[in-house]
Amino acid sequence: MSYAKNIASNFITQIMIMGFSFITSLLITRQLGPSGKGDLAYLTLIISTISEYGHLGITYSLPYFYKKSKSSSQDIFNTNILTIIAISLIITMIIIGWKIGGNLNYNWLIIGIMIVTIIGSLFANLFTSYYVADEKIYMANNINLKNNFMKTAVLLILVFTGWLNLVSYLGVQLIFILITIPLLFRNVRAYKLNLSSYDKKLLIEQLKFGGMIYLGNLFVFLNYKLDQFLVRDMLGQVQLGIYSVSVTLAEMLFLIPSSVGTAITGRLYNISDDAHEQRKITTALTVKYVFYVTLIFSIGAILFSPLIIWLYGEEYASSQLPTQILFVGIAFASIGKVSGGYFQSIGKPYIHTVIAFSIFMINFAFNLMLIPKWGINGAAIASTISYTVYGFIYLGMYIFKEKISAKHLLGITEIDKEIKDRVVKSIKARLAKR
Repeated sequence: MSYAKNIASNFITQIMIMGFSFITSLLITRQLGPSGKGDLAYLTLIISTISEYGHLGITYSLPYFYKKSKSSSQDIFNTNILTIIAISLIITMIIIGWKIGGNLNYNWLIIGIMIVTIIGSLFANLFTSYYVADEKIYMANNINLKNNFMKTAVLLILVFTGWLNLVSYLGVQLIFILITIPLLFRNVRAYKLNLSSYDKKLLIEQLKFGGMIYLGNLFVFLNYKLDQFLVRDMLGQVQLGIYSVSVTLAEMLFLIPSSVGTAITGRLYNISDDAHEQRKITTALTVKYVFYVTLIFSIGAILFSPLIIWLYGEEYASSQLPTQILFVGIAFASIGKVSGGYFQSIGKPYIHTVIAFSIFMINFAFNLMLIPKWGINGAAIASTISYTVYGFIYLGMYIFKEKISAKHLLGITEIDKEIKDRVVKSIKARLAKR
């Protein structure tokens, strides 16, 4: 029941967040212009990359060890919290070093906001892992949804009062990260920080297990962000600002497979190792539904993409074609987005890592070839090729592992109707409460 509830919660939450993201992206893009948008996109790339991957894998391994290891919950909590504190100090020194060395040409106020935002995100992501492990993702969704609503309202006020700029935007992001942390921690089981229960052996085991997931997810993340780094280096800040509109719109659809991916990961960790058939059915159904839902939204997005010029202005006209190109590959990328949890749950995270690294190299090679030829259109083509290959490789690996046909995996079966009825019922009940 919690799995269906998490899926329904994720679907509603991400649809609403997509709406919030679209509104804020539209207003911010028009107000900052291509150059300012490019500057913001580059800073966001740095912050999001370190925020998502500064934990070195312990956040990814926490649900597995929380559910399946013999270590106490208290030891896991202490070890992970103290490790995040140590990592935060190291990240702070590195960023300050970059600033002093002249590699980050921003004032100290922006540098300070960056550092605190990154540290806050590390703790927020760690606490969210507990919700994944306990299959209470819907609770984390409620917190994130309310915060996104309030954050959007604040940004709208800044836009209409003319106070929106790079610093105020980053400041708003920081404030709501700091608000999120205590709200997430409030629903985590009560633990007290105790230095004496820091378990080095546990940390090493977590890093070994989570390290493979970490590398895989890092390569996947870079696969999605690589084109932006290369566009900035090869074509400049203005072209990055224009291209970032395409990426922002595409990433709105990625919210669907990303959010469902957390739900299936939590479910698979809670399935007994002996219940192979249940794990198989759960994975197959989730992959199928996410693929078709994302495909439908992708087609709709392509049809409405001509509105980009009207919404964002003529200066962003050249972002229309790369947006359409990116949408083509998103449905296939959704297969890989939700399949990684399956290999993690059976103790084979290295499969995810090998696939992710292979796709990253494919994307890197095509970007180097196509960006000089076709600019941001080439970057979009390279990304779409890698997205599509990513999905097909995961599809092939799962079919090979479970010995099932592609027709059975993606076709409509009787059990699909039963699952659909459960999800629809849960969505209706959730809407009735709002």
